[in-house]
Amino acid sequence: MTEPKRFLGSLVTIELGIGDASQNRTWYTALLGREPDVVLSDTFFEWEIAPDTWLQLAERPNGAGQGGPVRIQVESIDTTLAMLRARLPGLEVERDFEQIPGILRVCNILDPSGNRVGLLEVREDA
Repeated sequence: MTEPKRFLGSLVTIELGIGDASQNRTWYTALLGREPDVVLSDTFFEWEIAPDTWLQLAERPNGAGQGGPVRIQVESIDTTLAMLRARLPGLEVERDFEQIPGILRVCNILDPSGNRVGLLEVREDA
């Protein structure tokens, strides 16, 4: 009989250090399609990106752009990139798609501070 999984807790937060808070807030608002769920100050924002999973942005000019990738599962990378390119002109794709044969497709994009945000597509044949 398999033991049930045990977790340290039930809430997950992922914090990324960012440079210009206003520029990054605008970028992530476009990426996620909505304003932050929580604004703690002019330099700290949070979005709930999945149940009990929070993406936090904290302005840290000396520690910006060193985070990630934070990976978000999407149904289709192609469709998601097309939508994001419309919302975020000049969207920077860090590298071409990485194919893990028969299982996953991954693509990283860069936020204005250089943090990696990954798009993860589970292949239909997986």
